[in-house]
Amino acid sequence: MLLVAVDLYVTNAPDHARQPTEQGQGTDRFTRALDRLGSRNLEVRIGGIYALERLLNSSRDDRRTIIEVLVAYVREHAPVSPAARSRATAATPSTVNPGRRRPAADVQAALTVLGRRTPATQDDALDLSGTDLAGAKLYRAHLAGANLNGADLGGADLGGADVGDADLIGAHLNGAFLDVAHLRGANASYADLTGAHLEMADLAHADLTRANLAGADLRGVTLLNVNLTGANLSGASLSGANLSGADLTGANVSGADLSGASLARLDLRAARMVPSELVPCAQVDDQTVLPAAVAPPIPSAFQRDRTCQREEEPHTSPEPSPSRSG
Repeated sequence: MLLVAVDLYVTNAPDHARQPTEQGQGTDRFTRALDRLGSRNLEVRIGGIYALERLLNSSRDDRRTIIEVLVAYVREHAPVSPAARSRATAATPSTVNPGRRRPAADVQAALTVLGRRTPATQDDALDLSGTDLAGAKLYRAHLAGANLNGADLGGADLGGADVGDADLIGAHLNGAFLDVAHLRGANASYADLTGAHLEMADLAHADLTRANLAGADLRGVTLLNVNLTGANLSGASLSGANLSGADLTGANVSGADLSGASLARLDLRAARMVPSELVPCAQVDDQTVLPAAVAPPIPSAFQRDRTCQREEEPHTSPEPSPSRSG
């Protein structure tokens, strides 16, 4: 047995000698990349960020450390300032992201790397709470389970992004692009989504308690079993949305467009709405409970009314736009 072990060691000796060398080279690359992050030169810092990305995809042992470094970099260089928080709070759908604020180029680079992690490098959730990411480009980013509590994402592009099960409590998403985004199970209670673009997004089972969705574009969105208690949906476009089983207790839906929306298993008695606002095109079932003053839609209206069918036409495209104007 001893002779066999010695023979195996001799046979594999080149591998044993090579491993420390490879590890040493990886450590050297990591150290050099870290040094570049501290440079005063923007281009050098960006180069260091992308050098870390190459290591992230090639060095399993360093993955967690690299992600922590990039997250710390964003948190250090883009904290939410009192001024930014004030601007986000005061913003309206028509004045969202004034001047088209964007993250600094190095911060955007770090966000790009974090957002395009491969499945093998998505083990740990990101903690980007309290960061100023207004106007960030996070198209189709992988942010599932991320902590974005209190973050400023006003005007950010999150089209097609995976933000499922993420924490967005009190986050500022006013004017953000979240079309076709995956937000299933996310906690966006008290979040500001005024004027946000959420066409065809999936928010099933999400928590939107007291969220502000005034003027938001929610056409074709999935709001299955969503908690909308006390939420503000005034003036929102919910045409073709699926609100089945949602909790709208105390929600303000005055002025909202519910044409073609599915109101199955929905109790609207505790919602704030004008009786005449429930259009004939809304779809109800035998479990839909309407306020006493609201006449139920005619069951066959949705199938036979041409106006209802025209309302549905713009909601058939499942793909978000990869770029935004402006």
